[in-house]
Amino acid sequence: MQQYNPSYIELIWPKDTRMKLTVYEKFNNPLLTKPIAFIWHDSHLRPASPKLIKWLQTDFKSIFKHDPLKWWVSVGTVSPHLQPYLKDLFNDQTIIH
Repeated sequence: MQQYNPSYIELIWPKDTRMKLTVYEKFNNPLLTKPIAFIWHDSHLRPASPKLIKWLQTDFKSIFKHDPLKWWVSVGTVSPHLQPYLKDLFNDQTIIH
């Protein structure tokens, strides 16, 4: 039996439109634009598993329109144990396994 985990990610668009996303959720964008920032609530409850890291590098990354400043601020909302997997996600040097 899997334990309930209340951790969720709040996606943010320009003009402060917001939408809730759960971890591992495939994102279906009804707004036809990409969010520019996020807030990851209770990320300290999420262990950095290989499955989570892969989801961050593929599905999660593809959700966003990259803005370096907003991305940096968003990563600041994440628990320190997950920040290394997000901070350089948009660098050309990032290797996706």
